[in-house]
Amino acid sequence: MRDLIMGLGNMPFALVEKFLASLFNIGYRGDVCLFFHDIDLETLRALRAYGVIVVNGRSFVRSERNLLSSRFLMYLEFLSRQHDRYDRVMLTDIRDVVFQSDPFAGLGDVSIIFAREPVLIRECPINTAWVRDAYGEAVYDNIKDYWASCAGTTVGTTSGILEYLAAMTDEMTFSLAIY
Repeated sequence: MRDLIMGLGNMPFALVEKFLASLFNIGYRGDVCLFFHDIDLETLRALRAYGVIVVNGRSFVRSERNLLSSRFLMYLEFLSRQHDRYDRVMLTDIRDVVFQSDPFAGLGDVSIIFAREPVLIRECPINTAWVRDAYGEAVYDNIKDYWASCAGTTVGTTSGILEYLAAMTDEMTFSLAIY
């Protein structure tokens, strides 16, 4: 099986290095694709030395979306064009993720796995602000006592991840149209 790990790497190489070193130290043999809005030459060279696929994500960032929201468009566009090359995909944060074992071990053909955060929406100022900004106070009041879903790490089959990304980008487009 051919695996792919994708992330938004818009940071200096020093902050990406732990992520990559831990991944390759566990024997990972798949592809890694990192999206950058801005990248310096030193970081680009270091990433290429690791064999990372580096994608310029500048064209995906819209004025109405921030970089973190735009990553779903980046992932969807890339994976839509490359879907036949991969069996399983992981979308992940970079800065705060290190690998202790193969993230695909034991996954089998599960279409998607995502996690909830250990906090209710109302207990997290960041999630509270995101929901209020995207949907308004009435929706926030309706869902504030639900667990926050973690969009930082999601793994599954390529088709499962494509469905997830399509839903995420559709939802972002919908929430932008509300206001």
